[in-house]
Amino acid sequence: MRAWLADLVVVVHFLYILFLILGPLLSLRWPRLRKVHLVAIGLAVVIQGFAFLCPITALEIWLRGGWAERGGEPSFIARYIEPVVYPGLSQGTITALTFLLAAVTVLLYLWVARKGERVRAGAGQKGMTPE
Repeated sequence: MRAWLADLVVVVHFLYILFLILGPLLSLRWPRLRKVHLVAIGLAVVIQGFAFLCPITALEIWLRGGWAERGGEPSFIARYIEPVVYPGLSQGTITALTFLLAAVTVLLYLWVARKGERVRAGAGQKGMTPE
């Protein structure tokens, strides 16, 4: 049962990483998602910036009984999803990629907000001019 729960945690972790990456695209369709995405990005930056152990990773480790090697045939999750969640990159590379993603996201959201302000300002001015 614990192995199944650990696999489920890895899937949730994978979905969280996808959300970090695809959040700006999703927020084009659902703008209110931006706040949630910014919190998720902020959490990732804090975890990486201070070299904390991700709570999702800690939960998986606990469910698997520590870092000990699992015996038997690896599950689908262990074989295909875990390498995406835990790539063979150095901690410095992962931290740099996290910071880059955060910077690009914030700049994109600022650009979208500024563009929206110009559109609203332009619409308000049109209504005030005589035709």
